Amino acid sequence: MGIGLQIVVCALLLKLPIFRQVFLTLNQLILSLEKSTAAGTSFVFGYLGAVGFLLKPNFPMPHLS
Repeated sequence: MGIGLQIVVCALLLKLPIFRQVFLTLNQLILSLEKSTAAGTSFVFGYLGAVGFLLKPNFPMPHLS
């Protein structure tokens, strides 16, 4: 009965437009927080805090032969 109640509440929350808008607004809030955190980290730590630093280094990598 508990799982069934959770499914009903979930369906109501996702199908009613007002709740959908609330979740979209929360999503935008979290995305802006993530963007601000990335900017602050990049400011404090320079290129070490840059997003994607480990994926795309900004300096030449030494080649080991």
